[in-house]
Amino acid sequence: MASLPMTHLEPATRLPAGRLRHAALAVIAAWIVPACYQPELLDCVVTCNDIAQCAPGLTCDHGKCAATAGACAPKLDASNEPPGDDAGRDGPVSDAPVDDAPAIDASKADAAIDAPDGMATLTILVVRKGIVVPDGGEPCRNSQNGNHTERCDRTFPVGKTVDLVALPSIEPNKCFEEWEEGCPAKDNPICTVMIPASGFTVKARFKNGPCTLPPI
Repeated sequence: MASLPMTHLEPATRLPAGRLRHAALAVIAAWIVPACYQPELLDCVVTCNDIAQCAPGLTCDHGKCAATAGACAPKLDASNEPPGDDAGRDGPVSDAPVDDAPAIDASKADAAIDAPDGMATLTILVVRKGIVVPDGGEPCRNSQNGNHTERCDRTFPVGKTVDLVALPSIEPNKCFEEWEEGCPAKDNPICTVMIPASGFTVKARFKNGPCTLPPI
């Protein structure tokens, strides 16, 4: 058998003890760290009686561990929701669309609301788009299309003289037509009335143009 050639071997380099320990720790850490992971901490999964039973950063909320207070509060079931103040007041709610309800003629509505002693009610009816402004009172506005009549009740002292001004809508070709009730000068957009103890009603009608008078 032929003898193998001898190869010159360099002596191994020996590391100092301190560096050898650090190198060993680095190898161990490189093996352990990838195997570790941070599990996802889900709210309301782990039961608890106090915060000590929850992981760091979590709180005990309604008997469950959660990241924020109130996260585990029981959800209110709408079917078990207590009735509000209006429940049952107006009886069963109809599913019919509002547009299918029969139209109500405001001129035939119930009598004006009761006014305090020494006061009386001025009922203002506005037919079609327009506004009636009573002196010293809140305006009555009709902003709906068609022949809709808007009713407003305003309270004034008995015997007070009230000036009412009829103003058409700011839309083009919207005009004051006439006072249908309560004002002797039907074509004058300014009407003056005195409020009796029994109350008073005025009715203003507006129309589409052309207008005989420019909008006020």
